[in-house]
Amino acid sequence: MTTYEENPPWADKILNKHFDRLVERVGIELMPLPELGPRDERGVLLPVRKARKKAPEYTELGCGHYGCVYETTTPGWVFKITSDPTEAEFITASMTLPEHETPGIVKYKGVWQIPGELHKRRPVFVLIREEAENVGGLIKASDDQQDYLKARSVMRHLEWFKELANRARTKIQASKNPDILLEVARFKPWAEGNVSYSSIERWIREGSPWERNTLRDWLKGAQAAAYGIQAARIVAADMQNEDVGYLIGETLGYFLDEDLLLADVHANNVGQVRRKDYGGPIWVITDPGHMVPLSLERWGHIEVPEL
Repeated sequence: MTTYEENPPWADKILNKHFDRLVERVGIELMPLPELGPRDERGVLLPVRKARKKAPEYTELGCGHYGCVYETTTPGWVFKITSDPTEAEFITASMTLPEHETPGIVKYKGVWQIPGELHKRRPVFVLIREEAENVGGLIKASDDQQDYLKARSVMRHLEWFKELANRARTKIQASKNPDILLEVARFKPWAEGNVSYSSIERWIREGSPWERNTLRDWLKGAQAAAYGIQAARIVAADMQNEDVGYLIGETLGYFLDEDLLLADVHANNVGQVRRKDYGGPIWVITDPGHMVPLSLERWGHIEVPEL
């Protein structure tokens, strides 16, 4: 039977406070499902009830550091409340791209900031996204050793991409140079010529993601960031050769080509979705993590729409 966490008071309070405005924006069919009735033996709410206009508690599917995901009455779609500005900015930016529904990430219907609301001094957003299952279940007990090895290989790619991308993110954010992104761009040709595909491939298969020499000690600032971005790009390209995680690799590479670096995608941010174009469930990114815009010209000001 499914285990549900207790709803955090701050999230339910905001949902109840802005329920009417949310319904006007997204429709009652995409609102969090009120906790109104008994569950069956699988933990699923029985459908013999109607949603109230307002409810003190909602059916919660899971919570993380920044927010919670809720069940809705529309199959295949969930409602999320989050205090992560980078996720909201990523969704806003990505939905302007011609291929924003790249198959390696959940689909989005929209994201909105709730004016005047803060959680731990962070702004609060709501979003509607595609429902995923088996989130965080990439590695699991299996009698099939080949399936386990395939999943473990994807895990190592994710660990390396996150390590390298986050190193680049740290260098960019720590810089006091207002033109740091321009400096990173200037080092791009150098990084393309000096980051070896074979070396990165060897790290993935043999090394530890936490080796201190991942970004050499002599690399500083923008040069180190450019090195990390190029190395992450190679990891994403190599991941496209995986039987299990190739769509995730394509997606990480696609958004990187669009100057959007997803610096915190890990195994708990990966789940499965079912789509008619594929024979079975596919592994996709369910949370983009900490996104870093790499171009001020393209993404200097990402304005998340208000509710």
